[in-house]
Amino acid sequence: MSFILVLFLAAVVAWFATQNQEPVLIRLFGPYVVAVQVIWLILGSVAVGALITYGLGLSRASGRRSSADVDRRLQEQQKRLEEQGQKLKEIEAKLGALEESVRRQEQKAAEWSTPTGS
Repeated sequence: MSFILVLFLAAVVAWFATQNQEPVLIRLFGPYVVAVQVIWLILGSVAVGALITYGLGLSRASGRRSSADVDRRLQEQQKRLEEQGQKLKEIEAKLGALEESVRRQEQKAAEWSTPTGS
């Protein structure tokens, strides 16, 4: 469908270009003046624009990933997230055990430091 649209726009540009055949003066790089027919100016501008668009499209397409790659990477990230969640739970359990151990040690220390009978 996009190819048909491009052909239609190219036909419109070509028809417009053939309507303008009188020469115009173009100043390039300072005093250097060139007389060019408008038809060549229009067609040249369209060609340069098409090449730039094509080049930008290629660079964008090379940066794209297929949906299979994205799905695979998403699954890897989800698996990694689950593993990290398990590690976090293990660390929290160890922390809880250490805190309980510290509390018991503090209680024992408090019992030993409290004088009994005077």
